[in-house]
Amino acid sequence: MILDGKRLNKLPFSDPRGESGMSGKLHLAEAADGTKYLVKSNLVDVANEFVAHKLAKMIGVPTSDAVLIKTDRTVKVGIVFEPDFKRVSMDEFVGVEKADDDDDPLFFYGSKGVWVGRNPPQNPSVGKYSDDDPFLAELMAYLSFRDLIVIQDNPQLAFAGGHLISFDYAESFYLTDVTFSGLLRGQGLSHPVGLFANHLHLASGYRNTIEILHRPNTEFLLDAFLVPVFAFQDADFQPIFDDLDAVFPTTVSAFYSACFEYTRRQIAKLAE
Repeated sequence: MILDGKRLNKLPFSDPRGESGMSGKLHLAEAADGTKYLVKSNLVDVANEFVAHKLAKMIGVPTSDAVLIKTDRTVKVGIVFEPDFKRVSMDEFVGVEKADDDDDPLFFYGSKGVWVGRNPPQNPSVGKYSDDDPFLAELMAYLSFRDLIVIQDNPQLAFAGGHLISFDYAESFYLTDVTFSGLLRGQGLSHPVGLFANHLHLASGYRNTIEILHRPNTEFLLDAFLVPVFAFQDADFQPIFDDLDAVFPTTVSAFYSACFEYTRRQIAKLAE
């Protein structure tokens, strides 16, 4: 969705952390229907945040919605401001016992899209959240999503609207100000897509996730991790590209399209 920036009311925003993050000083924009958006203006952040938020919602990763905000001379991204937004650390979801570490082989997918490898440990972890907690399932979906779009930032999580949501996707797709400027100038896709491809590591994603969280390998956690992966394979990305093409040169949507197609090929290889 693209909003007319002239029709939005600009409001001040006070970062609860007491400082500006990597995206710089932010502000709020309020639409006529009362919806408020947290606005970012750095162009690479604008593209990444919009694409990642829209993609996350497409493939079942809990997150806020995002819109593009266009004026005569600028394009920005607005992320829906959640009034009950409350930050939470990933440490809250860490269990107390690592999965067993044996010599059995580990694989991300089996021939039919199921886990093959070692058995779950006999003594599952018991942390603040149980191994079948809905919030933990939402965390698994987010951590899977991080792999799919190569997020370089630390995990950013919050409770909002009764869900554990993720946010701040500015540092994703291995794009920087420099490489994004190249896209805007039509310098070609091979270099930025190559950087993304070199940093896309899917094969050990689930294994690493449960080990970081000190959780056992269970069907519940695996299913939660795979939901975004399988949804990604079936998603129609064209609405995202159409909105990008309305505000950026077509090389920008072409970059994301190339990244998505590369990711799909890598998922297909893992499922063979």
